[in-house]
Amino acid sequence: MAPGVLILAAFPPNIFSESIQNIELSSDYELRSGTSMAASHASGIAAMLKGAHPEWSTSAIRSSMMTTANHLDSTQKPFREDDNMIATPRDMGAGNVDPNRALDPGLLYDATPQDYINLICSMNFTEEQFKTFARSSANYNNCSNPSADLNYPSFIALYPFSLEGNFT
Repeated sequence: MAPGVLILAAFPPNIFSESIQNIELSSDYELRSGTSMAASHASGIAAMLKGAHPEWSTSAIRSSMMTTANHLDSTQKPFREDDNMIATPRDMGAGNVDPNRALDPGLLYDATPQDYINLICSMNFTEEQFKTFARSSANYNNCSNPSADLNYPSFIALYPFSLEGNFT
């Protein structure tokens, strides 16, 4: 996850950003949160990685950012959501992006568009289903190398948690 919560960002000074007891306040800066804040950080890190490794594909850059992400916060505790519940992968994705570690990930999953076509071919879809995923049926009759072996930096399986039985 890219940093996107309480980011100190430039703010138009002629727009009121807060009000206290009906007094409208403005500032050149404001703490903002959301995907608009996170996207600029992630894009900047991706650009840094492309500059350091011009031979890397976009898939390799994504892999590098995902496989080196931190799963714990700066105090080495699990990330928490606004309601103080421990964040799940659905909340935080691969974790908190670490630009320095991403420069030298050690392992890259570099899937090409053809790798995805080969995966779709291995699923025995109808031509219409194939077209839904591939956006074209151009490769439908050319599935000469179907493969369910897709190297991708992240897969997730969530299971309901319950405890049953006797415990001592």
